Amino acid sequence: MNRKPVRRVYVSFEFQKDNGRWKTFVAQAELYCDYEINDKSLPAAVHNKRWQTEAQTRISQSELVVVLLGQDTHNATGVKDEISLAGNVGCPVIQVQPQGRSHRGVIGKNIKAITYKWAIINEMLKNPRNYRVKKLK
Repeated sequence: MNRKPVRRVYVSFEFQKDNGRWKTFVAQAELYCDYEINDKSLPAAVHNKRWQTEAQTRISQSELVVVLLGQDTHNATGVKDEISLAGNVGCPVIQVQPQGRSHRGVIGKNIKAITYKWAIINEMLKNPRNYRVKKLK
């Protein structure tokens, strides 16, 4: 049996409103992703110093941060902090836009989000280091 190559991915999302979006992404990855996703995401949204330390550790162990965009993701303090932490440790960041939606991105209006299609996501996972980190202003 051929095993899929593993990618360590930190999935960032607005925890209170988009937890279902994260669960769907992880479940679909098992079916449609060319890679086995080792999800480094934190299991809860407790925004304190301990959370920040753990998030930084997990992001630094990741090859890519995937931001799942929802209606209010651009307002989520935790998501902004995770993207900033990714910039601090040099971890690439991509934003995934649900098909047929146009949610505002988190890391700037000049950064285009990719469409939630596994062919596109798989292409980005092929070589995650190709995606430059954008720091929040």
